Amino acid sequence: MIDPAIKRRQITRLLIVAAVLALVGGGFFTLYQLNKTEQVDISDEQIIEQAQQAFEEEDYERVLNLLESREGTTTIPAIHRDAELLQIYITARQEVPMFDREHLERIIAPLTMLLELEPSDLENGKRLVDMLLDMDRDEEALKQAQAIVKQHPTDIEMLRHLADAQERMGQTEKALATLNLAISIDPLHVQTYAQTLDLIEEFDLPLELFIKQAEQVYKDHREDPQAI
Repeated sequence: MIDPAIKRRQITRLLIVAAVLALVGGGFFTLYQLNKTEQVDISDEQIIEQAQQAFEEEDYERVLNLLESREGTTTIPAIHRDAELLQIYITARQEVPMFDREHLERIIAPLTMLLELEPSDLENGKRLVDMLLDMDRDEEALKQAQAIVKQHPTDIEMLRHLADAQERMGQTEKALATLNLAISIDPLHVQTYAQTLDLIEEFDLPLELFIKQAEQVYKDHREDPQAI
């Protein structure tokens, strides 16, 4: 039989432990609530400042956590339509790839907005068209490529992207004309010839025009090793 005095001491200890646990648990709960309230109450300006600092430190996951911290799918850069913030977000998301459709979607939306703000941004324009083609959003890719080519009519890569989009939309003759334009701008661009040949072979188009064009390039650039 347990001594009543020992039993009272055991009960007292249990009550003390329970009280301590209640205090600690309450403290953690209060701390959690404070942190949660602080996260909700923090201003966009503070979030942006923290995100810029994290970007400078190449902490890209923190950049994404901060800039995607608002409820819903809209990011803070999109809310503010800020070109610099959009670029930070795009770069961070590319540095933390997930290799799925959602990942591409999360880049396409801010890229599209960035080009609305800065339509002459060639590199991001190429990036957007590439991603749209990867997502089989060919009509959007064509629209974006046409807009970018208007801004940069002599850029060979962009003309090749435009030809890709035209081909996918069934505009074979336009795609061939775009590639011919690219060749006329840079007659020694090997990849453009390869793309043109692929198009001709795929759609069983006549080779005569391509052969004449290649022969003319060789005559005009006979001394250039790239023309051989």
